[in-house]
Formats: sequence, structure tokens, C-alpha cells
Amino acid sequence: MSTNPTPRPSPAEMVDTVEDVLNHTLALGRQLTEDDAERPTDCPGWTVRDQFAHIVGLGQLLEGAPAPHTELPDLDHVSSDLDRFMEGPVHARRGLPLVGVVDELAGYIPRRLAHLREIADQDGDPEIISPLGEPQSFARVIPIHITDIWGHETDIRRAVGREPRLDCAAGRHCLAQTLRAWSALLPRNVEGTDAELTVTVEGGDVGVGDSATITLGAGGRAASLSGSGAALVRAGFGRGSVAERLADLRFEGDQSVLDAIVAHLAFTP
Repeated sequence: MSTNPTPRPSPAEMVDTVEDVLNHTLALGRQLTEDDAERPTDCPGWTVRDQFAHIVGLGQLLEGAPAPHTELPDLDHVSSDLDRFMEGPVHARRGLPLVGVVDELAGYIPRRLAHLREIADQDGDPEIISPLGEPQSFARVIPIHITDIWGHETDIRRAVGREPRLDCAAGRHCLAQTLRAWSALLPRNVEGTDAELTVTVEGGDVGVGDSATITLGAGGRAASLSGSGAALVRAGFGRGSVAERLADLRFEGDQSVLDAIVAHLAFTP
């Protein structure tokens, strides 16, 4: 996939990455105003405040806190059990000032990190609750946890006019995860298209030169998709409209290949 593959991080290093992204998200929250809190983000129905509420609310559920007793109204962006699971902690905090939600995050972070470090020190691969609420192995859950938090930090940053933090362990992880996910999922999900698709990281941010060559169907026709690390990750995370995601990417090849893959680029829930 990558021209410069990196070794899998140790459990302790993965927790260091969780610490980095949580602390940067907290620092960002301390810089924002109540006007910023009301800005819409690329997650349908969620404001900047809602993003912080999700991070701290879901995090507390993963630490064993009881789910909030919240009566959800009819919301256009809530249509599944998973949506309702994610929305409960967010809706419970919609009446709070941003500073209150950020203070709650500040109190949660030391507890979360202490718990994760305790688990990381254990032998083997112990189970831990995943962001989807199910027990899974530590080695599987923590990369998902990193992806979730960094993705929402990036949603906040984009909403308030700041660039994504790609040049950090979490950003590099999310870029690599995007290339891995496309390599695994596009051949499985794209039907009726034969092509060799090369995805390349270009531009001035992290991952320049990294690439993945993905065989669709029987292969054959050459096609390429390229863009900055930030643009590729945005497409993989399904943020913004399809037109917004494609605007920052460059495609070369038969248009039918792009038409076939575009609906399958987003891999996060």
C-alpha cells in the first residue's frame, strides 16, 4: 500500500496517540466561543458543541457510565439504532454552554488515559468496549478510537476555519487507514467495473508519495485518484457532500470508473 510502511505501534504508543488527540481537542475547545459552538459541522445535525458532546459523552459510556435518560425528538439525521446510541449523549448536552462541555472533557481525559494505560500494560490482547458499544480486543478497538476522535477533532477544526492536523500520529494513522480501507473494501463493493485504480497522496501535507493500487474486477483499465492527505481522508470519512469531497481530488481515467467508486469511498459510519 505505502512506499514507506511503518511498523504497527505498541499498545503504549497507541495510548500516547489517544492522549495527543484528546489533549489537542481539549486545547481547541478552550479557544472557541459560544458563537463558534453553534457553527454547523460536516456531521449532519451536529454543531461544534455537539461534536465535543459526542467525544466526552461516548467516552464516558465506554468507561462504564450509565446512558443518559434522554427522550430523543424526531431528528432527520437519526434513523437507526446506532444513530440513537450516538445521539443520546449529544442531545443530553445540547442545553449546556460550550465551556461546560469542554470542562467535562477535561475531567474525563485523565480517567480515560489511566484506564487505557492500565489495559495496555496487561499481557496478551485484553478486551475493551469499542466505540460501537461492543467488547472487542484492545488491538482492534484503539485504532478505531483514534480514528473516531481525530475525525471529530477535524470536523470541529473545519467548521471554525482551521486546517486538519495531519502531521501527528493520529493524522498519519487516519490517512493510512483510509488507504487500507479502500484497498480492502472497494474490490468487494464495486461491481461491474474492471480497472486498476491507483490512489496517490499529493500536495504539501503528510503522506506525500504514499499510494495504493487497487484491482477492481478483472483489472485492466488504468485509473487514478489523487489529492492531499486531508482531501483523501475527508472522502474516506464521508464528510461534506459528494461534490465537496470530489472538488479537492483529481481523477484520471474513464469516467465510468469514478462513477462506480464514488458511492463507496466513505467507509466510516
